[in-house]
Amino acid sequence: MHHQRAGAKPLGLASLAAKANAAERVETVFKIVRYLEANQRGVSLQGDRSQPSTLKVTAA
Repeated sequence: MHHQRAGAKPLGLASLAAKANAAERVETVFKIVRYLEANQRGVSLQGDRSQPSTLKVTAA
């Protein structure tokens, strides 16, 4: 998922899923992004993790 570059504007999970041609798989995108962040793979999440619709994804 290299749709974001460092310094780029944060994306919501639904927007990121749409850019990855997976608009109907927002939950899957959330799980992937959460895994990438936990394993320090250059992704950062901001927002309330108990409400995934509020999360913003940025390249770390």
